[in-house]
Amino acid sequence: MFSARKILNIIILQTPFRADFITVIESDASKLFIGNNDLTMWLGEELGFYTDFGPSTRDHTWGHHLLPSPEGEIAPALSMTVNFTGKLVDFVVAHFGNEEEDLDRKLQAITVSQLLKNSSEHIVFLGYITSAPGSRDYLQLIENGNMKDIDSTDQDRWCSYIMYRGLIRLGYARISHAGLSDSELQMATFRIPDDAVNYVDNDRITVDPSEVPAEVHFSSSKSRAGVARGRG
Repeated sequence: MFSARKILNIIILQTPFRADFITVIESDASKLFIGNNDLTMWLGEELGFYTDFGPSTRDHTWGHHLLPSPEGEIAPALSMTVNFTGKLVDFVVAHFGNEEEDLDRKLQAITVSQLLKNSSEHIVFLGYITSAPGSRDYLQLIENGNMKDIDSTDQDRWCSYIMYRGLIRLGYARISHAGLSDSELQMATFRIPDDAVNYVDNDRITVDPSEVPAEVHFSSSKSRAGVARGRG
């Protein structure tokens, strides 16, 4: 699990692509192992970011949306709209239930897919699905939520995923790599098209930096190994 200071150091090193938008899962201020500190507020103050903290867990909501959880722990979702240079982009962040609660995850995927489908023309999903690529819940979000996977060739994922619609993908990096992807940092870069209807996405995937324009390269300084595992 990354400490707040390590997260901050990595984000600061994201030149030329310092993060514009960050989501932090399981960061409520009621957790003893983070000293009951408000990690979101601290990161916002250190980075000069605006912050949106979901409702308190003591209110028994765990987020803007309370996902169906008939069998296991309560699952939350957050949704928001951000103005990027005059263009609105929706973001949905969700944390599905545990692997053992199959019904929970099925119902949660259905609920979130409807939320994604009904969102605006520009949307990013940053979530914790607890399922492998190509699984039932993954396909529910892709097919019924009308989303694209940031990198459908990356089969070595289980928890954390980035999906999008109505944007042009530029790059994808797993800044740290964890065994189940539930305690790692992932980053994606996008361009908002000038025409939301008539635009061409970058459909080709490569890991060779020489095949990608220099202006969209990730900084190599953000990887623990010194070279980012980026896909652009």
